Amino acid sequence: MEPSSKVPESKFKVGQQVGVGCMVRSCLSCEECKLGVEQYCNEVVWTYNSVNFVDGSITKGGYSTIIIVDHKCVVQNSTLIIIIILLQLARNYIVLRLGA
Repeated sequence: MEPSSKVPESKFKVGQQVGVGCMVRSCLSCEECKLGVEQYCNEVVWTYNSVNFVDGSITKGGYSTIIIVDHKCVVQNSTLIIIIILLQLARNYIVLRLGA
């Protein structure tokens, strides 16, 4: 990973492993984006098979050789680990409740 000069310096470091979710960018100026629900933005760009409104390219997600992502759509490893743990706990709870 190599952050742009526009990314706050303390947020990410060169070579740091990060996670990318289902979105790579949004307009950041509509009401939905300002409220923090970018997934409802009319110009959201999804990680897979979405048209990037900046350059018209098609996103290819995990099949890409390079990906450019808004820093707001990137999670640090510590956050990613917490999400994975919470998902595992939720799965275990559902298995216990349903007896599956």
